[in-house]
Amino acid sequence: MVLNKVKHFVNLINLLSGLFLVCVLITDDYNIQVGAYYIFFSSYIVEFFLDKKWETIKFNRTTLYFLIILFFFALAFLYYPFEESHKYFKLLMERRYPLLGFSVIGIFGVNKFYKLRYFIVSILIATISVIIYLLFFKVGISNFFKDQNLFNLARAKYVNTHMIVNFYFNSALLGVWYLLSSYWNRLYFSYKSLLVICIFLLLYALSISEGRSGFIFGLVITISLIFIELWKKKRKYGILFGILIPWIAVMLISSHQRMEYKLIKTEPRYFLWDAGLSIFKEKPILGYGISTAQIQFDAAREIYQTPEYKESWKLSKHLDSHNQYIQTSMEFGVVGLFVLLFIYLTPYFLVIKRRKKLTIFFTLLILSQSFFDMFATGFFSAILCFWLIFLLRTGNNIKEKIHDNKNIVLNKWK
Repeated sequence: MVLNKVKHFVNLINLLSGLFLVCVLITDDYNIQVGAYYIFFSSYIVEFFLDKKWETIKFNRTTLYFLIILFFFALAFLYYPFEESHKYFKLLMERRYPLLGFSVIGIFGVNKFYKLRYFIVSILIATISVIIYLLFFKVGISNFFKDQNLFNLARAKYVNTHMIVNFYFNSALLGVWYLLSSYWNRLYFSYKSLLVICIFLLLYALSISEGRSGFIFGLVITISLIFIELWKKKRKYGILFGILIPWIAVMLISSHQRMEYKLIKTEPRYFLWDAGLSIFKEKPILGYGISTAQIQFDAAREIYQTPEYKESWKLSKHLDSHNQYIQTSMEFGVVGLFVLLFIYLTPYFLVIKRRKKLTIFFTLLILSQSFFDMFATGFFSAILCFWLIFLLRTGNNIKEKIHDNKNIVLNKWK
């Protein structure tokens, strides 16, 4: 009896610390994140032994998938003995350790208290909290209406970069749609109204952000989901909306503050990508390894970058290619790129039917995000892994899989 209470307590601590970690990963507060990581993984280790998780492990497709993630993490160590220099090895590995921890969790599974909707609500709480915090405590409503750019300046100073915050905003948009479409008949009107208000807040925050990719993807998500819901209700409304989509999209995109041709033309990612591709072409099959690839990239960047950016980045300890596909190709060649794409695309084939639309949009989100920043091997690695754990290893997912399998069997007998 006492042991069961202890298990129950540890299970709850693990879940709550995980959800807290989801919330604080939107910030750049390293100290709080380290504390949350420590509690989360320490409680999971205790839970591992209390629940005897080694006795319940099942070697199925989902387990194999997390083993592949573990292999992707281990590639850096497999290349280590053959690298010319290990200058960047420690720095680059610090951002990849979530892949190790979460792949182990994915292999052995999580406790019964984990629910996908808890994760979605945590993301929503994090994003709305950021908006309220900046508007009311750092900018002020009156100042915001005078100059909306103050919101972005405050976000960069007190929260995090637009890439990370906008990823959270887009994740929250997906989550709100999933909650509304999955639990519409079970939600009170007040909750529905609150979720709709959250959608407008998130869309407005994305529209005034300096991040172009986050804004465009948020727009794509919104237009696509509206079309899907209209199509389900009445197809003629869906067709009408489909005709209006190009005009709506062009009008909204052209109005964004950073969509001017001059700004796009001078985008620094272009020469970063050129430098990275030049390194990939030298060893396209197997790559250089993480540290040597970065050293080679530093040398190539000196050739491709403009004098202005060379001056502004001269104090940077480390500057990557700002493209996950190029970076992985430099490090592990086509082999590593194939493994990365396998990690991105496989979840669709592992989730149950009711989560497939959500998984499609989530996959599109991470595929697009990886074009403009380091994702699986950067600061996004932890939130990526949380998404995968809650999509593939939550209790609801397992129960629904069993339910789906029973329906298949019953239908065969009919």
